[in-house]
Amino acid sequence: MNINTSIFKIQPTATQAATLKMADYILPICKRNHKFTSDLNIFMFDGTRGSGKSDLSIWEIKMQLDKGYGSEYKCMVFRKNMGDLKDYMNKCNDFFKLCGYKFTMNRGMASPSIKFSTGEIVFFQMMRNLADYAKIHGFSIQHVIMEEATLWSEITELMTSILSCMRSPWNKKYENEIAAGEKPPMILRFRLTTNPHGAGKYLLKKLFVDNQKVGVPFLKNGITYCRFVSTFLDNPYIEDTYINQFLLSHNKSKVAAFCYADWETENDSACFGSLYDPSVFNIPTFKIPTSWSVFRCYDHGTKDPFSVLWFAETNDEEFTFEFLGKKRTIKFPKDSIILINEYYGCDPKIGQNHGLRMNATNIAKNIKRIEDDMYKNLLERGHYIEDGPADNNIRNDTGTIKTVEELFEDQGITWEKSTKTKGSRIAGVDLMIEIMTNTLEKSTERKHFYIFADNCPNFIEDVFSLEYDDKVNGDVKTSGVADHSWDCCRYFLLRLGMPETSVDYG
Repeated sequence: MNINTSIFKIQPTATQAATLKMADYILPICKRNHKFTSDLNIFMFDGTRGSGKSDLSIWEIKMQLDKGYGSEYKCMVFRKNMGDLKDYMNKCNDFFKLCGYKFTMNRGMASPSIKFSTGEIVFFQMMRNLADYAKIHGFSIQHVIMEEATLWSEITELMTSILSCMRSPWNKKYENEIAAGEKPPMILRFRLTTNPHGAGKYLLKKLFVDNQKVGVPFLKNGITYCRFVSTFLDNPYIEDTYINQFLLSHNKSKVAAFCYADWETENDSACFGSLYDPSVFNIPTFKIPTSWSVFRCYDHGTKDPFSVLWFAETNDEEFTFEFLGKKRTIKFPKDSIILINEYYGCDPKIGQNHGLRMNATNIAKNIKRIEDDMYKNLLERGHYIEDGPADNNIRNDTGTIKTVEELFEDQGITWEKSTKTKGSRIAGVDLMIEIMTNTLEKSTERKHFYIFADNCPNFIEDVFSLEYDDKVNGDVKTSGVADHSWDCCRYFLLRLGMPETSVDYG
């Protein structure tokens, strides 16, 4: 490849330049390495854009097909959105045709898959967030591929859930075939492909990068882990123009990730994702004591999604519970915030940023049904859900008989005004960062922030993947992204209002 380094907007550091000279993952994965001793191994293939990571993952599927496992082999490929998943399916279709395999491609959105004439199956699954895991809970899988793994903010929790579906196909017939030398023993494979940019970057860095050497396996809880690196220089087929478009960028963190596979450079565009650690912020659901206040907040949307969030404010209680297999005790500082529930109005078949076009009356009725269930199962007897702030647009006169606010009131749902003043958007970001930092630092005097993760998957997916706006310093990017849950959260954080000197924009 002919790369003219004089045109780079951001020159590589010595470490980044060294990474570009690496070409160390192809041989270890295609040649049996005696260090891989466990029955399950988890590899992360990371590197620059255009380095062939996805192609390698497809090649590894081929390696398993050639071992003659038949119907005992099932692979599942995960992508965060359907467009990218279809692209991967097309690559598989073209590659396996070229290799001469006989197979049937099912492109139906219910269960897209490739079934080979010899019995092996490759499933393709869109996995937007942790809640989508329920779709595959009953599966038995021997090979997992998670494409662009850093896009999932809760990637390590998602991995833990998916690992519960990975099972050896061991049976007497299979044992006899291995003993006779007809088949090699099956190693369960979990594969991640990624570059170091996205909401899940810091979790994967902690697991695979920190204190580990590239290409050197390490054992954790009986599972072999290893990280392999590739760059665009390893790909003889990549076009110069493809990588040059990234090299010419002014965004330091994206150049570091996309062009140099650098995990150490801070993602200067990440807003809350760099602070988010599921093992700290995510807590299991428990009944909210009557001594705590509970508020509902609302961000309106019809064409765009709407978001309803329920927050609890704590006193000085201490709770002990089990989470991810470990006992954990939290002493909640007074006025700490727990996001306990959500109602997010999007069409999941289309995407997180596509609304349901539901009218306010039906939204209100659904809120009442949800709150009836909360009174029974989530709140201790005697609780009362208080009115929190809502998007002030619900009071706008749209030329209809009643405003959105009045339609809510007809169903017994009322709201406070939200704070929308000059600087309030940036102030909301600052407050969120402050309260998340308090939580990470385990402050005993300043309030914390926690999430009932099982109840709020959309909030986790959307809010912790937000990036800073490159035009408005200190605010989050809003164009083309699902920021509705964040707006709703911001209204709650700012419910005490802004300084009197601020200008009210309503």
